[in-house]
Amino acid sequence: MTLNRYAKRVDSNQVEIVAALRKAGCRVWVLSKPFDLLVGLRGRFTVLEVKATKRVRKDQQHQTDEIHDCQACGLPVHRVESVEQALAAVGLTR
Repeated sequence: MTLNRYAKRVDSNQVEIVAALRKAGCRVWVLSKPFDLLVGLRGRFTVLEVKATKRVRKDQQHQTDEIHDCQACGLPVHRVESVEQALAAVGLTR
């Protein structure tokens, strides 16, 4: 068994988003795959993929495909870039 000697790279806005969700009363689990965050609130789970920009790098195409595949079969996965989008995705704002 080998050890991963490198820290997983996270988007620059993820720490702020996690803090805001927790402050709003959400339970937040930071995942590494397939998506970034699992958020629990009011008896529901929401899956979030955090991105710092709208631009998708070539090596992120598989994530975009996975999001579309999940959404196509009724599994909600939200791509968020800001605190406001994250709060809206879990139903705390409109």
